[in-house]
Amino acid sequence: MVDVEWAHGDLDDLRVVDSMHDQKHLILAESGAVVALPGGCGTLEELLEAVTWKQLGPFSGPIVILNQDGFYDPLVTMLKRSISERFMRPEHGDIWRVASSPDRR
Repeated sequence: MVDVEWAHGDLDDLRVVDSMHDQKHLILAESGAVVALPGGCGTLEELLEAVTWKQLGPFSGPIVILNQDGFYDPLVTMLKRSISERFMRPEHGDIWRVASSPDRR
């Protein structure tokens, strides 16, 4: 992103890494929580990687899926189906929480 001039020049802390994998590793290693806002393929990929990391142990913080206007309904259904069809253990359903709006507690 630096090479194509997408890097923001006025940041107090800009960390340049070699790959998207390194970026995700750095983010999860230094984050206390993950909040997935509605987004595209990159957001979905990062959310599912966070779920996987929490499943396996390297990440222990909360994961919140902001399901604004039902955006993530298909994903939540798929995750529940993964549990019901035994691709994931029942306790893995506790890895994430779903909030319908930013102010829901």
